Amino acid sequence: MIINKIHTLLRIHKALKGVSFDRKTLMDFQHLKLLDILQYANRHIPFYRDRFRENNIDIPVDMHADDVEQILRQIPVLQRDQLIGLPINDIISTECAFKGLLSEKTSGSSGKRLFVYTTKKDFLWKNTIRMRSLLLSGYKPYWKRLDCGTYYGRTNNPAGNFMMLRKRVIHATQDICDAVSTIEDFKPHCLTGFPRYLQQVGRQLRKKNRKIKLLITLGEMLDAASREDLEQMFNCPVRNHYGAVELGRLAFEDYTTSEMYLNEDNYYFELNESNELLVTAFNLHAMPLIRYNLRDVVELEEPDDKYPFRRIRSILGRSDDFIVSRSGLMISPYSLGAIISTCSGVKQYQVIQMMRGKIVINIVRNGELDTNSLTESLNNQKLNIDYSVNITDRIKRDPSGKYKAIINKIA
Repeated sequence: MIINKIHTLLRIHKALKGVSFDRKTLMDFQHLKLLDILQYANRHIPFYRDRFRENNIDIPVDMHADDVEQILRQIPVLQRDQLIGLPINDIISTECAFKGLLSEKTSGSSGKRLFVYTTKKDFLWKNTIRMRSLLLSGYKPYWKRLDCGTYYGRTNNPAGNFMMLRKRVIHATQDICDAVSTIEDFKPHCLTGFPRYLQQVGRQLRKKNRKIKLLITLGEMLDAASREDLEQMFNCPVRNHYGAVELGRLAFEDYTTSEMYLNEDNYYFELNESNELLVTAFNLHAMPLIRYNLRDVVELEEPDDKYPFRRIRSILGRSDDFIVSRSGLMISPYSLGAIISTCSGVKQYQVIQMMRGKIVINIVRNGELDTNSLTESLNNQKLNIDYSVNITDRIKRDPSGKYKAIINKIA
């Protein structure tokens, strides 16, 4: 047990060293890690071995690390749907014993669920990068943390016996009152979860006067209005993280700069012609993900003086969730949400597109709704969309617990 505790702390210390690389050192490191995962996939994953052969891609054992980016770009982009339903033996490493693997599944909010498998070592490393991201966002190791996630989990964390990294997990589909009761009992310093779920918790918790020191949001689009709302509710900083169940924590918001940085010492990031983010993971060996398309449209910026990592300027939303105008113009769900959420009297909203150029906006009111202001704001944007506003008492959560802001049924 003592050895496990020491290993927990050493892993976090090693991960923190990665943020001190200069840019050149980081890029050299990326090339070596890319070379390693491509050669590994070619040796041990039937799916990739066939994929490389079908596209006449050679992954020589003695390939130089400097050539790996050129080889990588010849590999077809990997879509989630291509993995769903494949025989396990095709996508799991021949080096791994299947019974010894850990499994997770995506929330299914964007389609069918994907089951992903990791070795225990890779799973621990994913958790280490998650913890590093929390620390760089201002979380303190001795704080208690409540994760409002998409899974139930029993925390087996050796460092917890050192009064460090203590946490509890509740499922985001739980009733809001249950979450508030858990907070009252556990008294966490930090909350993590979906922004809209935390907003519902905050409205109940504000009456209890419970003080929270930090909020970490993830899993949903965080617009400026929602951030401000959460900051006022909890009277604490709100930091946004970006990640995926199948990959881990991809980016974090630094507590000193309020910039969002990619974890580029653990992932290789590309943008395709549609500005969708493609990810290659360095530390997934049981089921490697190479040029994996998350379908998230993002804008990137070069590193600043804080870290060697590139920054995310903005996440414009999932490409599947873009609203289509009458003329065929694709409208970012982020920009549309910013218009609606800043309108006076909007407590929650959900946009549903059933046909091209036409949307329904479901709104839960918070006091008196200023429909004239909403209409004026939407008209001023000249979005070329017909819309109707529907006042409702509640917006249903999807099976993962998310309050999905945009539902595009024609994508």
